[in-house]
Amino acid sequence: MDIIACYSICNGLGIYILKIEGDDVYWRYSNEDKVRKSRLKVNKMDRFVFRCGNTWYDLNEFIKVGI
Repeated sequence: MDIIACYSICNGLGIYILKIEGDDVYWRYSNEDKVRKSRLKVNKMDRFVFRCGNTWYDLNEFIKVGI
């Protein structure tokens, strides 16, 4: 799968979004090959968010790649 968006957590670590299908986001950490799946939710500010571990990430904060 190709990377469609990325988000930098710190130096050398980020989150890559690989696919958004329906209510599911397929993503992986930049230092791993394991693809994970999270459910998209709408928060109180009407923005799409998903959870990685215990942290919620806003799709608007990700940088689009190759689109």
